[in-house]
Amino acid sequence: MTLKLRSVGTSDRGLIRSGNQDALHAGSWLVAVADGMGGMAAGDLASALTIEAVAPLDVETPEDALVAALEGGIALATARIRQAVAEDAERQGMGTTLTALLFARTGSCLALAHVGDSRAYLFREGVLKQVTRDDTFVQMLVDQGVITADQASSHPRRAVVTQALQGDEVSPSYATWCPGPGTGGCCAATASPTWSARTPSPRCSAATPTGAPAPAS
Repeated sequence: MTLKLRSVGTSDRGLIRSGNQDALHAGSWLVAVADGMGGMAAGDLASALTIEAVAPLDVETPEDALVAALEGGIALATARIRQAVAEDAERQGMGTTLTALLFARTGSCLALAHVGDSRAYLFREGVLKQVTRDDTFVQMLVDQGVITADQASSHPRRAVVTQALQGDEVSPSYATWCPGPGTGGCCAATASPTWSARTPSPRCSAATPTGAPAPAS
């Protein structure tokens, strides 16, 4: 099965905050969304720097180089955020999420990188399924069985992110997907694929295709 990427991006500031700290890229090979941390200084700058760092990945990439390319993009984003903080102490604590999908030049495989609480979803046959795990305090409580997923949606600390790109070491999650027969679908935000996921040891680094997950902030 050959994956085809047809991407479009849009953003909205929402109903709570006066500013919009989202940044995104919707290209031929790469789809990415970064959501600046609204409670911190310069979240809009952090998200913009991150998308600027990963945007050059929007080129034809071999299957076996997808994850390494995403790792390199996150490392560059982290370095640029660190530099921005060093240039202005008032930016201390600024950060952003990142969810990105990179397609192989063959159209037979894609890779995902994720850190923070933006999300990638699968949409197939009318069913929307979240495929990324939120790096949040409430998700940690859900994983530990302390609260339910329903309780997490109204928890007073639901906005607390446990990991984001802030110029420090992070452990992003990476996954690859190579579809087989019958796994097609279309995406609005996405086919139930088999994912091969891994989370590397901490590093100084940190859409919408047919039949594949799409990121959402």
